[in-house]
Amino acid sequence: HRVLYHVGVGARIAARALEHPDWTEATMRVMLEDGARYSAFEYQQAILKRTTFYNQVRAWFEDVDLLLTPQMPVGAWSYEPGLDEGPKTIG
Repeated sequence: HRVLYHVGVGARIAARALEHPDWTEATMRVMLEDGARYSAFEYQQAILKRTTFYNQVRAWFEDVDLLLTPQMPVGAWSYEPGLDEGPKTIG
């Protein structure tokens, strides 16, 4: 997930972030830097893993009509953005 998400975000906003670095919030900069470090080979591997996962989930749902789950596995965290925002682990 991280590879696909960070590369995808980076591909969409990298040019704007370079043009206007003062517009780019710290957490977004970390995502851009992280996304830029993955190779095309790693990105394609992540796509293949996502496809495998998708097929497993699709097969599981063939016998399931409804799945009820909590909306969030953790309580809300601070609205202040930054490098340490959000939970580090979910128990």
